[in-house]
Amino acid sequence: PAYVTIEILAQAIAAFESSRSPRGDGKPAIGVLLGTRAFRSRRPAFAAGTTLILRVDEQMSDPSGFGAFQGSVQDEAGETLAEGMLKVYRPEDFWAYLAQSNPR
Repeated sequence: PAYVTIEILAQAIAAFESSRSPRGDGKPAIGVLLGTRAFRSRRPAFAAGTTLILRVDEQMSDPSGFGAFQGSVQDEAGETLAEGMLKVYRPEDFWAYLAQSNPR
């Protein structure tokens, strides 16, 4: 189904962020997808085996870890299949953030 495109784009953002600023231990930094804005899919689903071409363009980033990316997915013919703005957050210490966000 096309709604998984949101997760696919979030993974593309994670790859971009990791390539740009890897942690000292060689592991990628962990972030969270906060949500989407104006996400549209032109199809309810993509056929199995369809090659998807992803693009994420950083629109905003601040030192505290918040960011916004415009993402799009195209097929091999260049047709845009889905697009939208994704909001993300990469805390300095993910595990402390998670503990604070989910008190027991």
